[in-house]
Amino acid sequence: MGTALLLKVSNTKSITIHKEENQYNSRFWYEIQEKDEIIEQGKIVDRFSNIIKQLKNKIPTFHKLEIIDGDQKLVKEIMDAQLGDHTHYNSQERLLDLCNRLLKGEEISIEKEAITYGVHEATIKKSIYLIRNFLEEFDIHLKNGMYKIRKSELLSYSETILLLLNIYQSNSFSYKEIKSLEKKLVQQLSDEARLQLSKLFQEFDICCKETNVKDLLPNVEVILRAIDERKGLSFIYTSDNASLKVRLLKPHSIHFHEGSYYLIGEMLEGVNKGKRNFKLEHIQNLRISRKSIMIDEIENPQSTEIFIPSSKHKEMVTLKIQSVLIESLLREFPNSKQIKMENAWATYEIEVKDTDSILVWILSQKEVVEIIGPEDFRNQMKTLLQNMLKVYNEGA
Repeated sequence: MGTALLLKVSNTKSITIHKEENQYNSRFWYEIQEKDEIIEQGKIVDRFSNIIKQLKNKIPTFHKLEIIDGDQKLVKEIMDAQLGDHTHYNSQERLLDLCNRLLKGEEISIEKEAITYGVHEATIKKSIYLIRNFLEEFDIHLKNGMYKIRKSELLSYSETILLLLNIYQSNSFSYKEIKSLEKKLVQQLSDEARLQLSKLFQEFDICCKETNVKDLLPNVEVILRAIDERKGLSFIYTSDNASLKVRLLKPHSIHFHEGSYYLIGEMLEGVNKGKRNFKLEHIQNLRISRKSIMIDEIENPQSTEIFIPSSKHKEMVTLKIQSVLIESLLREFPNSKQIKMENAWATYEIEVKDTDSILVWILSQKEVVEIIGPEDFRNQMKTLLQNMLKVYNEGA
């Protein structure tokens, strides 16, 4: 003769505990269902208590599982096991469990949790106090006798999605770093929300083509530390089957442009002296120099990340600028490439979405910028300046 007990884990997942007995013995086993499909079956045991042990090890929130239906004798046994579930927790596990539940947006009742964990109410209050100090950047407030983190302090489901999409589209992170960031972003969401995101994770894993196998974040940490400590950097830069040994670079800032991160700095040694930009994924053997470097506060008030919108259509513009403007040019257009340096003037090729996007910047720099190409853009500037001069002459 067989009976069963149904427990709810989430909106899509459930557990069925089966019992078969005859005049000689009883057998128990469980099945986990996801959307009415069996995804796991436990081994057969001869005691109901062994089933409870298996489920407690597998389901951290065993004490909160909702009983849907089943044999009344099994219902009573599972309820007794849930009420006595505090034996599964030591003090550290209790703190972690309460913390995770608060981060997921649950409300915590002192009286109820004291019963759940089998401790005094003062112990639960002390746990909340410790968690509040640990999560001091969040606002844990008491309302109607329930503790809860204000939702505004946490990322919403939609915010998490948008951040993940930006991370997925980056060309600089390694696959390992992307999966680590993904895990940290979603760990505060509910099981239901994580299940909704699983399709996005699967699509990313299928479509992902890793362009950078080297971890990015260690280099970012070194660069930011060098900027803060006013130290120089040395590294090997590899690009287009060539390598450049940078012996001493004065770091200025990290920029983000069209899916890649760039280091902008000034080379202080070697034949290629001057300000340049470097893709972070092409930097190897990055080291901080022992030598301190004087960095002008006006030139670099802080390490600033500037994000520039990307576009599919590109135009190439060639400019001749005075060397004092190189820093400004690289901040505004990180993809700029220096092709010539002569005295106090430098020539750069800049990839832009259209000439209008760079026109305002050129005008703002006045006479220290000259358009070399394309010819029609140079003629457009001539016509614009002539019309402006005509307006001012007529006005006078």
